[in-house]
Amino acid sequence: HMKKTALLILLTIGSLLAHAQQPPAEGGAVLGFETAKIDLGKVSKDAPKIIKFVYSNTGTKPLLITNVDVSCGCIAPEWSKQPLLPDRQDAITVRFDPRTKQGYTLLSLYVKSNSANGLQIVRIQAEVE
Repeated sequence: HMKKTALLILLTIGSLLAHAQQPPAEGGAVLGFETAKIDLGKVSKDAPKIIKFVYSNTGTKPLLITNVDVSCGCIAPEWSKQPLLPDRQDAITVRFDPRTKQGYTLLSLYVKSNSANGLQIVRIQAEVE
């Protein structure tokens, strides 16, 4: 009886491990960004910037970005509320107002979607003068 239980446990663990190694792209939307971090270099406090994070859907189903949370009120993202078909590109446009920042700053956008690869984080880096 003990050998049967041990074998059952091993088979269960084996099937879970095999399942965990399946590529996440199978049968779903997959969000991919051209770049995960944009460095603006030196930025004047009085010069708002517009940044575009280009993304694509490398999956097999339509991709829908449901929300973009930000680490700072100084960045305002805009994105399409329409599903992005497979093999298509779009962009999240971000307005960065550096007035409240000084020196080195790293800002994060937390992109939520129906993507098989889950939450994606993209960042903006700048040196505000």
